[in-house]
Amino acid sequence: MNFFLTRNQYFGGSTMKKHNPLRRRLVLFSIAVVLVPMMILYAVIFGFFRYRSFQENKKYAFYNMQSISHTLDSAFAGLNELSLYMIANESVRTYLTQPPENTAYSQVNASLQFLPFSSKYYHCVTVFSDGRPALMSGTNVKRSISEEEKKAADGMNGTSFINVADGELSLIQLIRNTNRLDQSLGYLKIQINQNELRTLLSSPKDLPETGYLLLCENGIMLENGSIPATIRSKMTYENLAGLTIDSKEFPLDGKTYSYSVRPIFRNRAELVSLNDQSSLYRVDSLLITSAVIAILLSAFFIVILVSYYIRCVFNPINSLTKEMTTIEQKNFETDFSVPGNNEISVLSDQFNMMCRRIKQMHVQVYESELKRREAELAILESEINPHFLYNILDTIYWMSEMNHTWKISEMVRSLSNLFRITLHKTADGLMPFSREREYMEGYLTIQQFRYQDQIAFEFYVQDGLDDYLVLKLLLQPIVENAIVHGVEQVGGGRVVINVY
Repeated sequence: MNFFLTRNQYFGGSTMKKHNPLRRRLVLFSIAVVLVPMMILYAVIFGFFRYRSFQENKKYAFYNMQSISHTLDSAFAGLNELSLYMIANESVRTYLTQPPENTAYSQVNASLQFLPFSSKYYHCVTVFSDGRPALMSGTNVKRSISEEEKKAADGMNGTSFINVADGELSLIQLIRNTNRLDQSLGYLKIQINQNELRTLLSSPKDLPETGYLLLCENGIMLENGSIPATIRSKMTYENLAGLTIDSKEFPLDGKTYSYSVRPIFRNRAELVSLNDQSSLYRVDSLLITSAVIAILLSAFFIVILVSYYIRCVFNPINSLTKEMTTIEQKNFETDFSVPGNNEISVLSDQFNMMCRRIKQMHVQVYESELKRREAELAILESEINPHFLYNILDTIYWMSEMNHTWKISEMVRSLSNLFRITLHKTADGLMPFSREREYMEGYLTIQQFRYQDQIAFEFYVQDGLDDYLVLKLLLQPIVENAIVHGVEQVGGGRVVINVY
């Protein structure tokens, strides 16, 4: 008798239960409890600050646009005042109205070298008149005016306008004779410092990158920042003249852009700002750095926690698992100990106690098995006598048959059948009803010879029952009780047996 179950028997057949280490569970649990909530919290905070950043950047971009438009207005207003000063200057008008031979060019031109205006936004101021040398103030190697510029100035009827030609940006105005308005005295041309104006078309470093266009009637005056060519082609002065637009959105090439428009210099120019909407969602790098540090610290905390549990919990449990494997192989001499006074140490003590008790039980079971086998041997020896008696009865039967003593033969045959069926053993103690029926017929035959005419026996069996399994010697005690406690008490009678 094997007291121990194998691993396959324990888990039911040959299919072994899938091993799922506690260490992996702890790692997943730690990630689920610490890292996942931290990531969710970070995502929520990041989403909030991202939205907040979008709103703040959009507001600051609007304020920056307003500031640039006011600064450009001031710059062009200063240039316009400079042009008015030049036109109203008495020396200049005298130079333009007097005959050329009566004018002192050097004196007039020298008086213009110290204009009462800052030269920050212009390179050179030049007065052109047919038949006279040009009056100049400032420094620029290119001092000329084209016929197209003259025609454009004539068409403006004395109003200044901004002109873009050959990479040059200038403010041009027709100079009229104040005494005869139909008489043209010359042309004033102020060459604008594009680089200085371009520095105005920029955003602070803490704001998202913004593209700017400064448009006038005959083209793009200035451009700063990244602006797609398809958008630049649509942003024209004719389409935007006189409009004021705040953060209008439109899609292009899978992106969403927003643009704003402000009129400049009394609607003679238009300032356009363009933002990629995705750049407005820029989150402060300090927030991103803080979140990354928090996640790394959480991961470090998880590593420390898992390492502690592995050292204090899982390593002892793994050792205990190995010791249990040796127990499965019937090695009871194991000694498993864990220092400390915690649950694992208590478990190790209980395990050692269990090993000792299993060893004792194993010895007891082994001894019980030996005794059981000795008993079976004794029973086997005791069965030798019935076998011997059965063989003798069988010999007597054949001798009576030869002498034609049929009653003796029948009785001996019935007794022999009884011994044969009694000695027949099965694993579960069951036998077909046909054998039980044969046994009862032999038993009734012997009883009939014994009681002669005092008892009558009737045995009825329903057809089709021979193959049914029944307990061995099921009917014999019932019939015997009926004889001993029934028929014998009254001195005779009839025993009827019905099986169905």
